[in-house]
Amino acid sequence: MNASIREALNRCLADGLSFAAFRLPGGPVQLWVQHDAVVEQVSTELFAKLKDRFAIAPFRSDNGQIMALRPDLRIVFGGNEKDLAHMERCTGSGAGSPSADATMASPMTRAQFDAAISDAKAAMSDGALEKVVLSRTIEQRCATGLLPWLFADALDQRPMALVALVHTPITGTWLGASPERLLQADGDRVSADALAGTMPAANAPDKPENWGAKEREEQAMVARSVLNTFLDTGLEQLHARGPEQITAGPVVHLRSSISARLAGRSLAGLAKALHPTPAVCGVPREAAMEFIVQHEPQDRQLYAGFWGPWQTAGRTDLFVNIRCLHAVGDRAIIHVGAGITAGSVAEKEWNETEHKARTWTQAIDVLGHGRVS
Repeated sequence: MNASIREALNRCLADGLSFAAFRLPGGPVQLWVQHDAVVEQVSTELFAKLKDRFAIAPFRSDNGQIMALRPDLRIVFGGNEKDLAHMERCTGSGAGSPSADATMASPMTRAQFDAAISDAKAAMSDGALEKVVLSRTIEQRCATGLLPWLFADALDQRPMALVALVHTPITGTWLGASPERLLQADGDRVSADALAGTMPAANAPDKPENWGAKEREEQAMVARSVLNTFLDTGLEQLHARGPEQITAGPVVHLRSSISARLAGRSLAGLAKALHPTPAVCGVPREAAMEFIVQHEPQDRQLYAGFWGPWQTAGRTDLFVNIRCLHAVGDRAIIHVGAGITAGSVAEKEWNETEHKARTWTQAIDVLGHGRVS
């Protein structure tokens, strides 16, 4: 099956088609392709009325726009690969990335990272912040032809993640393997993850209660925020479970799950209220967002945004876009972050980002591609 997937993805990338290839945990691999390249951008209010779309939202969206990719051609691998012939009906924007990708910010240095942590802890001492997520990028050589192989490898290596490879003329090409569910809806039932607290898999304790105070506090902060959002939105029959440990490749996370009954509330409105969660932004949200804008040299773009199938057969699965890379020319721009609290140690946070980056650096290195920076 992987050979069929790679063939289809190579064709999509070569023609610059607007597409989303993805696999939900426990589900089949699907490829959704638009007949034309232009992906509609809609407001939250209009998005709420749509069905059968692959949602793509950036970390920051000042105008609240969500990209809604149509599955004009829908291929389920292991089922209807014969429909690959229909890809000839789809028109793309041509190979290559958007012109905006030509100017990329220089990666954050270790000195800049440490200085930003010091600034964050000072803001926490003053009471302006409780937590902020600081991200950086790592560049690695990665030919476009390698992306279908990385996608197929992630399917095998990350069974509990949403694995997705997406291209549009607006965003360029992104590949991710996220273990963090922003929002799941099945009928009237909704649930969300509170994923925070990270350790290298080799060093993680055997039980959540044996984790350090910093990680447990960070996890509890995110869980409280999600729970309060559910309450403020007016959901009913709330239930919280966790924290539990989940393994995501080279690292282990603490995760709690919060579920409720939607009770007639807007699902799109709930997604808007949840995003971005403290797991990828901070507390309070506005102050953390401002800190991120001031201290991160790179634009996060789709990193720490959300994506996934929206209102398909009554079900929605939106994942936070972490453990991802942005393919630009012959490079992979790998985005990684760490949650900074008053108990953070700069060296540990830097090492955490290095461990998270291994989701992709190890896979790329196996195929003989060297580090750029």
